[in-house]
Amino acid sequence: MRWFIFNSHRSYRAPFSSEVRDHIYKPYVDELLAIEKSVDPVLQVSETRPHARSSVVDFGQYLKSKARNAKVRVFQLLDIVTRRAFFVFRGTAY
Repeated sequence: MRWFIFNSHRSYRAPFSSEVRDHIYKPYVDELLAIEKSVDPVLQVSETRPHARSSVVDFGQYLKSKARNAKVRVFQLLDIVTRRAFFVFRGTAY
């Protein structure tokens, strides 16, 4: 989900009002995107990818990892639907 920026309010069960979104997170995300745009020619930020986790040793760990990843994806989809996530297109957050 490279086109979205997520916060951790859902993980901590914290409220996330439109005021918090528009007056705290929006300026913060805009500033991060501006910094990313200024350092991108030097560091090639757009080409970077997050590191993968180390491989799983046993089947139980594998199942826990898959369940954890599914939970994260479901929460990310909920954040997109409820407008907790910021959609980023061409360096602008919406």
